[in-house]
Amino acid sequence: MKLGRREFLRLTGAAAAAPGTARVAGAAAYPDRPIRLVLPFPPGGVFDIVGRPWADKVKTSLGAVFVDNQPGAGGSLAAQVVAHASPDGYTIFLGASSIHLTEMILREHPLLDPMKELAPVSMVAITCFAIVVNPNVPVHSLGELVAYVKANPGKMAFGSAGTGTLNHLSGELLKSLTGITDLPHVPYRGAGPGMADAMGGQIPMFIPAMTNQVLEFHRTGKLRLLAITNPTRIPIAPDIPTAVEAGVDAAVSPVPDWTTDNFYRFMETDIARWSPLVKAIGVRLD
Repeated sequence: MKLGRREFLRLTGAAAAAPGTARVAGAAAYPDRPIRLVLPFPPGGVFDIVGRPWADKVKTSLGAVFVDNQPGAGGSLAAQVVAHASPDGYTIFLGASSIHLTEMILREHPLLDPMKELAPVSMVAITCFAIVVNPNVPVHSLGELVAYVKANPGKMAFGSAGTGTLNHLSGELLKSLTGITDLPHVPYRGAGPGMADAMGGQIPMFIPAMTNQVLEFHRTGKLRLLAITNPTRIPIAPDIPTAVEAGVDAAVSPVPDWTTDNFYRFMETDIARWSPLVKAIGVRLD
């Protein structure tokens, strides 16, 4: 279950997104007013952790950038807001490939066509997911978690940042690969509220994006981090094993080189990869 994810900063546009981007880049006066950075989930999750420092750092070159959290619909509400804004470069979006997947394979009636209405500008970060439990859950590894869930039907559930997010689908993939049949999903409106409930014991297991914040919660004993979904251990947490080491492996590897063409090819591959699982579990967002 190697699930490296890409987050992209997307410049707003209509159907002709790329030409709109070119016009903005060539405008001598740009920017001459504050830029709105739309984030698709509530404060406290990975989008805040990435987006707010980015907005602060680019002020020296772009001027004022204000952050606008627009949670809802698995990130698609924010994407729709940006896609329907004026294509003048003053409304930009920190999105993720998961939002493209939401619209393309999880909705019968999509809120937008992300491949046409959003133009990828730059890759900002790559992240993986973490599998965490409340410290009262008596497991200390992913293997122990799988065994515990199977031995204790009705006692465990897992939370995610929302139905149809890759956090959610990663949990469903974990169930599929390990033969778990009793691990219901509890959707939250973003990772922040879900992690708060995991620390408080309201949900025993959660799958957030892996961040320094998650690592800090683990090191201070507020959560127990069992594994990450990266292909290899990561430098900031060399002591945290990967899901692959526990024998859970779907062979999903990140594309190393960022280009617009690579992004579109990546999305084609991702759609083919996730569509069978979505069909098998019957999840729909409309």
